[in-house]
Amino acid sequence: EPLRRPGSSSAGAGTAAAAAGPAEEASPPWTFKGAVSGAFRAYLSLYVTLEDKSITAGVRDLVAKETWAVAEDLAGGDKSTRVLASSAEVFLLIKRALKRCVPVSTGETLFDLHGVWRGALCSYAAALSARLPKLPQVATGWEPAQVHLSDDQLALVCTAVTTAEYCSTTTGELEESIRRSIDASLAPKVDLSAAQDAFQGVVTQAVKLLVADVETQLHAHLQSYTRHRWDALEDVAEESTQMNAILRALAKVCEFWGAHLLPIYVRFTCDKLVASFMPRFVAMVLRCRRIGEMGAQQLLLDLQALKSALHDLPQACGTASTSAYAKLVTAEVGKAENLLRLVLTPEDALQEHFAELSTGCPGADLAKVLELKGARKQDVSASMGSLLEDLKGGISTGASGASLTQGTQKFKKLLNIS
Repeated sequence: EPLRRPGSSSAGAGTAAAAAGPAEEASPPWTFKGAVSGAFRAYLSLYVTLEDKSITAGVRDLVAKETWAVAEDLAGGDKSTRVLASSAEVFLLIKRALKRCVPVSTGETLFDLHGVWRGALCSYAAALSARLPKLPQVATGWEPAQVHLSDDQLALVCTAVTTAEYCSTTTGELEESIRRSIDASLAPKVDLSAAQDAFQGVVTQAVKLLVADVETQLHAHLQSYTRHRWDALEDVAEESTQMNAILRALAKVCEFWGAHLLPIYVRFTCDKLVASFMPRFVAMVLRCRRIGEMGAQQLLLDLQALKSALHDLPQACGTASTSAYAKLVTAEVGKAENLLRLVLTPEDALQEHFAELSTGCPGADLAKVLELKGARKQDVSASMGSLLEDLKGGISTGASGASLTQGTQKFKKLLNIS
């Protein structure tokens, strides 16, 4: 005999059905599912609070016990597995909590818990960030942030990159798992992107440290460039001693990055290094007092060596390069090349070619170029008004030869050329 609601009888079933109105006939059939758990629904907030305390304490204990080094059995394995042990344990805690919750509730309670887990992951990301060395504020645009990382600190920073990447990826997988388990009406609201952003923030912080560490090493060699008498150079060598030192430092960097970073982050870090270092190279040229013809030729030769080294940087780290990276290197190095070509441009052609070669090169104003070519600063300042007028006339459409000649004569006078 089929199950009936408590209190019903077979004898009165027909009479009750006949007396029932259309509304009662349309009501959904009674089901046992949820009948017991529904009685506790109003009290499940206590369960959420308990789970919150448990996961918070669990993450805190894992962070306290973390050695902040990759386990020995993972150190020699695949780079993607070289993560901090606590990161895997954090997700294991959440997985167990999810497994406990699903039989109890797949509705609002699970949705509330997913917010708890999001907060726990953000707390773990904050702990990773706090463990990294601090990045000092940059004093000027010329000087990089002074960061001197020991080998142990470098290893920690690289491990933080890999760990944060693992956590970001696993957080995305966790989000999908929760969506599959939760009620369909709540699935679109499940969102762990704040935790993923927090882990990507750790990656960005770590990469900035790696770049700053390299730039700190290279800055001493850039300073050496500014102290050299480039106006007194009599011959051009294959590469200057300054550039040789820079190339050796980059080779050492490649060895470490290639051994500790995932390929995607080797490329990312190379991008950031090129975008940050090359403007400092331009700033170095602008800080030189005077650059003669041989000096400019030597610096251009150095730039070619640097361009080749930067172009090959990903491959030297054991990672395939990309066309986008090659374009970045060409564009950034090209700004320094154009500045030096302006220094080499004869006075007869300077007015004609200045606008073309100075485009995209911050700081390459006419006054500074003339100073690099040997003009006195006070003379340039006194003549800038008329020089700029001649320059505008010289580059405008249909400019007369007389305008170009007038500008050339002023350039020669500033440079003491008859």
